[in-house]
Amino acid sequence: MSKLRLEEAAKFRSTPRAAQELGLSSYQLRSRLQRGLLPSPTQVKRDGTCLFSREWMEKARRVLAAAQKS
Repeated sequence: MSKLRLEEAAKFRSTPRAAQELGLSSYQLRSRLQRGLLPSPTQVKRDGTCLFSREWMEKARRVLAAAQKS
């Protein structure tokens, strides 16, 4: 896995960081992405690294909150 460049780190979250902020493990986040339960990552680099914007994080939080209510 590649490291985020400084400008990317300021705008995006990596999979482990996004998962931590959502209260999920990296595995759980990747699984939900693969099953289509969460929106697609904001950006996917050539090496497969997924990047998540602040807007994506807000959408994901809403999706997870709705899933918990049902």
